Amino acid sequence: MYKSKINKKHLSQLAVNFNGANESNVRTNNPALSLNLPKLRIPNFSGDSSTYLEFINCFTNAIDANESLNNVDKFIYLKSFLSGEASKIVSGFALTEDNYKSCLNLLKDKYGRQNHLISCFMNKLLEIEPVKSSFNLKGLRKLHDESEINIGNLYSMGVASGNYGHLLIPILLKQLPHDLVVEFHRQKDSKNIGDVKELMKFIKFEIESRESANIASTRAFTENSRYLPRNLSYQPQQPKLKNNFPSSSALTTVVRNVCIFCNSDTHTSIGCQIFSNEEKRYKLKRVDVIGA
Repeated sequence: MYKSKINKKHLSQLAVNFNGANESNVRTNNPALSLNLPKLRIPNFSGDSSTYLEFINCFTNAIDANESLNNVDKFIYLKSFLSGEASKIVSGFALTEDNYKSCLNLLKDKYGRQNHLISCFMNKLLEIEPVKSSFNLKGLRKLHDESEINIGNLYSMGVASGNYGHLLIPILLKQLPHDLVVEFHRQKDSKNIGDVKELMKFIKFEIESRESANIASTRAFTENSRYLPRNLSYQPQQPKLKNNFPSSSALTTVVRNVCIFCNSDTHTSIGCQIFSNEEKRYKLKRVDVIGA
């Protein structure tokens, strides 16, 4: 019968930080190597099936395969790296060697079934955000990287491209810009129609080509701008419009009345008192005669 209680001295030998950190120093059988190995970082597993393979592979290589640890020690490690839904599965089990193996099998049955993982990775591919423009390099790069991760996970499970290639290719092509889809169909080899690797290779080549072109364009612009005056700025010439409005001086000019009889500007012609009415009529008649 195994002891359920572990003394403090034995626990101090475990390199697990139970305060929330997930970094650990895992001992090896070679003392020389254990002195130089960096801290291992094992990701926490909360129950997301898409991250199960990453977690279980890290845990298996770093903890489960470590012969210097007994199963109780490994169980303590396992519990420290679980959270959320996954943690609830093993929370009620006592720290025994038999329970360690049982909990590993429970996690595998719930999250590690092949059909379940295949469906999970296929759904991840379907959820990748489509890219509408081939000039959206950031979006294309994200699409390529996320696709590579999920396709790589399918390959790691032994899923051959021939089994799912005819399903994956239409899914990926639907998320690409139309001009890239046309270019892929133009270049593809009829013998490799269902080969997903050929499509991923094509996407990667197109992204790298556009990134190189952008770098070259930026460099050429930088070199050319070096020879431009610093204060040079483009100012489009505006067409000159003829000003038909009166000037401010014209608007402020005061029109003065001048007497036509005595040329005085102190009174009007009607109010002139210098000449009599007969003299005024005479002057007006004379003007008419001269004008005629």
